[in-house]
Amino acid sequence: MYLLKLQEQLTLLHNLIEKGATGTPKELALKLDVAERTARNYVEQLREMGATICYCRTRQTYYYCSPVAFKFGYEPIETEENERERERERERGFSITYEQIQRNTFADSNLLLENDFLCN
Repeated sequence: MYLLKLQEQLTLLHNLIEKGATGTPKELALKLDVAERTARNYVEQLREMGATICYCRTRQTYYYCSPVAFKFGYEPIETEENERERERERERGFSITYEQIQRNTFADSNLLLENDFLCN
């Protein structure tokens, strides 16, 4: 559970930095619901991960000195075989995407039961 909480906090931190809305380190700590030292450590961790983070004393906020994309987690690896299989499924009309499930836009809602898993 610790890792999920850390992911949530680092994602929030990234969003605040991206918007230039962190406030002072003390205000940032309140927004993240952590100690000020922890908030400073999080900023340092993002720097160690490659983010160029600056602090503006006039606006009293952290900001990215250069644009970055923040990712925390797994992404599927796309292979040619995976793509060919998905194309065959689309041609047969059996493909249900994760986005369709989220929007509940697939044709027959009885296709997936509560404990079924969608495999690509």
